[in-house]
Amino acid sequence: PPHYHQHLLTPHASPPLPARPQDHALGCDCCLLAPRGAGKSTLVQKFASLLGYSSYTVFCHQDMSSHDLLQRRTTDAEGSTRWQDSPLLLAAVNGQLGILDGAHRLAPGTLTGALGPLLSDRSSLSLPDGVGRLVCSAQWSALQCKGLTAEELTTRGVRRVHPSFRVIACAEPPTNFEPWLTDEVHHK
Repeated sequence: PPHYHQHLLTPHASPPLPARPQDHALGCDCCLLAPRGAGKSTLVQKFASLLGYSSYTVFCHQDMSSHDLLQRRTTDAEGSTRWQDSPLLLAAVNGQLGILDGAHRLAPGTLTGALGPLLSDRSSLSLPDGVGRLVCSAQWSALQCKGLTAEELTTRGVRRVHPSFRVIACAEPPTNFEPWLTDEVHHK
């Protein structure tokens, strides 16, 4: 299963870029911790470029719901409600890099509540639209072994988390006033 590593950027340390491709190869997601303006976003973009990833960024904010991390409700031209995939969900199904920019801003429980299964072991995750479901590659293969085709699975709303999908969260270090990096978050 993927692991979630954290790395602290400091003015006296070189950016931790050399070790990140190794973490990536092991299936690890990571969290870069540094004060505002320290270059977290620039470092993540360099990492993505180095490994040939397209990056999909979710700009996190305190009012963001757990649903917003995966899908959000929109209205089409005819006034009908539909669900739009978030950048993170697009990264997951396309095997790209999902960036959670400002993860420390999320309300307590939002990150683990919405993404816990996805971050911890890429396991099955129901989508907010009430129809869709993400499954890991092993579950996808098991469904196909039962005789379901990729087209049938897609029609049923089942989507595979691509094995190349990774997540990097960029955040400010926790403080006594904002201790957002709890054991629950750290172990996801």
